[in-house]
Amino acid sequence: MNSYTARTLLDQQRQRLENCLRQSDQSINNGLNPLPVILQQWGQQMVAWLTQGDQPRIHRQQRGDVQVWRVYDPVDNQTRYFTEEAEVRTWLEQRFHG
Repeated sequence: MNSYTARTLLDQQRQRLENCLRQSDQSINNGLNPLPVILQQWGQQMVAWLTQGDQPRIHRQQRGDVQVWRVYDPVDNQTRYFTEEAEVRTWLEQRFHG
């Protein structure tokens, strides 16, 4: 994988991450019924999971009082957890640029 391709893939992951945040924030702010919102997000995640190939899968979730980022990397079949968005971005940079 060349540097341009890696950078493009990183930018796509970053955009997905930002879209996920934006959707979650909009749902909370609009006071929507949580069940349809959860089902919609689950459906979107399933479609993404089935179509992403070897791209990392990033999800934001609540663990008790802490918001965490769960990152699954199909290349090494490992799941990593981060408490800060900046940590996810750093990991993505390292994954694509070694």
